[in-house]
Amino acid sequence: MKKFITVLLASVLLSLGAVCAMAADSKPVSGEPSSVVIVDFLAALKDTDNESVTVKRNENGSVTLTFKKDASEDTPIHLADYTGAQVDLSKPTFVAADFVSENKEFDFRIHYTRKDKGSGNADLFFTGMKKNPTYTKRSTDTSIVWDLPAYVTGDKRFENNVHEFKDLDITAAKTGDVVTLNTLALVSDENAMVVGTPLVKTSAEGGSSSTDSSSTDSSSTDSSSTDSSSTDSSSTDSSSTDSSSTDSTGSTGSTGSTGSTGSTGSTGSTGSTSSGGVQAGDTGLLVFAVLAILGAVGAAVTLRVRTH
Repeated sequence: MKKFITVLLASVLLSLGAVCAMAADSKPVSGEPSSVVIVDFLAALKDTDNESVTVKRNENGSVTLTFKKDASEDTPIHLADYTGAQVDLSKPTFVAADFVSENKEFDFRIHYTRKDKGSGNADLFFTGMKKNPTYTKRSTDTSIVWDLPAYVTGDKRFENNVHEFKDLDITAAKTGDVVTLNTLALVSDENAMVVGTPLVKTSAEGGSSSTDSSSTDSSSTDSSSTDSSSTDSSSTDSSSTDSSSTDSTGSTGSTGSTGSTGSTGSTGSTGSTSSGGVQAGDTGLLVFAVLAILGAVGAAVTLRVRTH
């Protein structure tokens, strides 16, 4: 009898150990998965139709641009301004861009604050990043994942590591071009973006904005942002030797702030992660398993006692 009970107790302990292991491997029960998106540049774009461009938000989160006039670095088409779009470059930060365009020369520029630019802004061109593969993690003809902290180092970096992104311009497009932007964002995971699939899923009416950014509705389409003309695009510190530099001086910008990154609205990004806890459904199954084991043990012990 004692031997039989000992064997049953050992079985129970082993079963409970297995149950605990299942619980440790379970997914969290509370909260949404945290987003890898730091700044979603597309969130500021709203449905717009003016003399320069038609902006159309799509249900899958992408944004389609139809150009009614040419855009160049000297005469860019201005799409959006951003307020509070800050990023802490002491943490992993990657520029993720993916679009569809038949125009191989299509290009855009994002201004951001940088210490070596003083009161001005640095330029971040798509073609500039493409021509500087040192910091490229992944790329195709129309996409790139680019390591921003690896590039912004030394005298480029503010002491508190916080840099702010200011605006978005189209700097190379032809009349009649139709370009669909799937992803244009700063992300914390270099593998978050899937080429051809929008990273941030938003409704056609617009949606999640992690930057408190304000769209200009492309109304200032005949000029770039204030003083955004490049003055040092041939600099040896640029990512290319032509006008598609990542370093040209732009409009007046801040010298950094103590804020930290904060994506509050990018709820649909792929590659998001989560941690801790046990899901409610898993908890019910685990409790049922424990009760079933204890019931079986009790029945076996009762049966054993009655037969002796």
